[in-house]
Amino acid sequence: MGSYMQDMAQWFWDPDVWLPPNVTWDSFNQPKQVNDSLLEPQDFAKFSDLWFPLPLAILVIILRSLVEKKIFKPVGIRLGLKDHQRVYPPENKTLEHAYRSFSTISKDQALELAGTTGLSYIQVERWLRQRRQAELPNTLQKFCETGWRWIFYTGILVYGFLCLWNKPWFWNIRYCWYDYPYHQVDSDVWLYYMVELSFYWSLSISQFFDVKRKDFWEMFIHHNTTIALMMFSWTAHFTRIGTLVLIVHDCADHLLELAKLCKYIKYTKLCDAVFVLFSVTWIVTRCGI
Repeated sequence: MGSYMQDMAQWFWDPDVWLPPNVTWDSFNQPKQVNDSLLEPQDFAKFSDLWFPLPLAILVIILRSLVEKKIFKPVGIRLGLKDHQRVYPPENKTLEHAYRSFSTISKDQALELAGTTGLSYIQVERWLRQRRQAELPNTLQKFCETGWRWIFYTGILVYGFLCLWNKPWFWNIRYCWYDYPYHQVDSDVWLYYMVELSFYWSLSISQFFDVKRKDFWEMFIHHNTTIALMMFSWTAHFTRIGTLVLIVHDCADHLLELAKLCKYIKYTKLCDAVFVLFSVTWIVTRCGI
């Protein structure tokens, strides 16, 4: 089994697919003269670095919890949002099992549950409806979650500009290809990648503990696709292109979260203005206008 997995890994990471001609993975394990600089193996992106964001994601989740509880929850309450407690229906193990086993319950299933529990069809429907409502996040919860994302997106956008401002490829994308794949990864670029990866790992992990949303699987696929793209760009030494893609996406995300915050506290005019700014920014950055 171990030999089979090793053969699969060698097939998948075939350097003829991932790297330019005459370059192998071993090429990055020895010093390389690039223009006037001698780059050491530690100057290149390493696959082993991609393990670092996993434990860091746990710290991000802890930080998120603190920010939501200590900052945005008090702010939300002060702005008029109510901290409503979830109201669960009376305990019923049969209905609870059915609720957790099926995403939707048909009329025939509800009638069968009514016969099993001794309740009427209407009572079963009412129990299931109340159970679903108990799982929905209230406005204060959504305000707190959105506030955390807004802080992260704003902070990482600022850091991204500080990180890339003096990088030649930020001003001329041709530098993304000069001397490829022998691109030195500076400490600030390394940190930029690792923090972004940690954040998306934290989103993917926390989904299973947060209140389950209707778009659970859509967002799960989105987060993991983002993680995969970042990991592949890092491994294949497309770090310069990767940093540009990251900052382009970060330009609009914080505005969307800010518009949501304004909506939750019913600042309608400000919400509309920020959303217009978000739409323009999204079109310019994502569509290349």
